[in-house]
Formats: sequence, structure tokens, C-alpha cells
Amino acid sequence: MPAIIQINSLSAAGKLEGINLAVAAGEVVALAGSRGSGKTTLIRILAGQMLPTSGTATIGGVDCGAEAGRRLVGVAGEAWGLYERLTVLENLQFPARLWGVSQQAVGDMIKRLELNGLEQRRADKLQAGEAARLRLARALLHDPVALLLDEPMGDIDRESASIIGFVIGEEAEAGKALLMTTFGYRDSLACATRVVYLEGGRLAEPVAALAPVAPVTPVTPAGPAAPADPLAPLTPVAPPSRAKKPAAQMPHVAARKGDRVLLFRPEEIRYAYAEEKAVFIQTADGPCAVSLTLSDLEERLADQGFFRCHRAFLVNVDWVKELVTWTRDSYSLILKDGKDVPLSKHRAPELKARLSL
Repeated sequence: MPAIIQINSLSAAGKLEGINLAVAAGEVVALAGSRGSGKTTLIRILAGQMLPTSGTATIGGVDCGAEAGRRLVGVAGEAWGLYERLTVLENLQFPARLWGVSQQAVGDMIKRLELNGLEQRRADKLQAGEAARLRLARALLHDPVALLLDEPMGDIDRESASIIGFVIGEEAEAGKALLMTTFGYRDSLACATRVVYLEGGRLAEPVAALAPVAPVTPVTPAGPAAPADPLAPLTPVAPPSRAKKPAAQMPHVAARKGDRVLLFRPEEIRYAYAEEKAVFIQTADGPCAVSLTLSDLEERLADQGFFRCHRAFLVNVDWVKELVTWTRDSYSLILKDGKDVPLSKHRAPELKARLSL
């Protein structure tokens, strides 16, 4: 797939040296590094706010320093602050007028980033997570082909991180190229399809951020494997009226427990989760590693009563004992074995309907 963000032999005096990096459509690349490593400098060059001393950087084939290049990119992060004395709505209406974006699009973006009810609140009165969501909403307004996110989920509440992560996944699914910096926050790394490391202005070799664990002894495959993306945007869950498959057609799941490869029936799986670049299923034998992505498991088990309750969790509805509401926007599930599983606010209404709550 052709690269949307292309960086070749890029250097900036005292900050960056010989950077080569490409980000393709649908990729979310996390640029990890400590303070002073050059992350923000690279973002500023790509945003057209700085010129490199040598090398090239393009967005969609257009030089980042050109006006046409700046129109192709959306930028969000603390360095790209909000107008503190303006309200949430005014912070979006102003760039909307500059980009020729409709007021309907502004309203849709407010809903998408769940800023409803905050439209008349001044930016300097927002909580950190609310401000982070507003910065992302502003970056997305003109529907750019590339997104540059400077530490989008650092030091914010879990619910805001979940919302931002969900939107990042949607943008990647829509074919955008995303490059985000991070000091190494887990939520940011969990969104990435690839992680590269920048230290002292030099780029280390890239590594796969969400590669599946080593292959297990294969069962009969149903087709080519899906791309390794266990935290991909959520797909619709099968309606509750859909009947389960007969036992003879049940999709057994192969998993690794130590040196053994085991086959589990769907009813033996309590939940599945993505953690530390791998995917696991929880069974009576404890956690077992699988070579499938979480999205693969969701597709395979949707007809067997499984529900994607969170971007990183897939739960067997038969194992749900209780749905707990902690606050208006915070939920979790208590399973029959006492496990507390997160439930995203985005998925709560559907699950409540499914459980007739």
C-alpha cells in the first residue's frame, strides 16, 4: 500500500538526523521517545511549521511546507493549544469557517467526540480529557488524509482515552495515515499497528506493535488470516435473536498453554483480551495465548454469544453475572467467576438491550 506520510533522510539541526519513515493508509504508527528526543520537532516539520535542514517530508505526495500539504493534514496535541477564552463550540466554528466546513459537520464532530453538553463551556474550564477530545475534534474537522497526534492520550481519564482510541481506530479503518508521539503511554501503544523509537534525534528500527503471538499447530483454516490488528474499530455484534451454530459446526479455538496446544469450545471461553501486544483467552485452565487477533475471535465467535464489550475485551455473554454502573459514563461487567471486565460506554446500550436490563 502506498505511503501517505513519506520522510526521507530528514534532518533538523541539533534535533533530528537522517530520519526515514513511511506511514501508509490505514496505519497507526506510534513514535515513542523520551523528552527531548525530537518527537515534537518531527511533528512540527510534518505540519509545515518548521523547515528541515536537509531531506524531504511529504503528505500525500505534497511537500509539507507547501500550503497544499498543510491542507492534507490534521494536527492535535498540547503544543497545538486551544483558544482558552472561547467555548468548545467556538473553538470548532472558527477553524470550520477557515476550512469551509459546514455547521452540520461541527455538530457531528461534537457528538462523535462526546462533547455534547459542553458546547458553551470555555476551553480553559475543560478537564484534561475533555480538552484532548476537543483538540482531536478540531484536527478532524476538514477530513484530512493524515493525522499527526502529539501525545493524544497522555495523562487523561480512562473514558476520554477510550473515546480517543476508538476514533483513532475509525480513522485508520477509513484509510487515513496516523502518526502519533508518545512517551510510552499504554493506551497510545495499544492503538498502534507499529511502534518506532526515536532517541537523540535518531530513529531506531521499527517493530510490530500488535503482532500476534507465535503460530500454534493449525486447525483447518477458513481462509487467509486478517491483518494483525487486535484493537481494530469495533464491528457490529450479531443480534441476540441469531441462533447458535450446531455443536458439530462450533468453531473451536486453538490456544497455547505452556508447551501444549489445546482446542477450546466456545462455551469453555469466558472472555478474550488483548494485552502487551498479544491476545489471550480466559478458560478454566487460566489464560491461554492465541495466534488470532481479537477481531478474528469476534468474527469467529459472534454466533456463539460473544460480545465486544470494550476495544480490548470480548466477553461470553453467558458468563456475565452483573452489569455495574459506577458513574453516568463508567461501567463494568462482573462475571460468574468474579472477574471485573470493562464495558465501554459506546457498547453499554447494546449490551443492556441484549441482557434485557
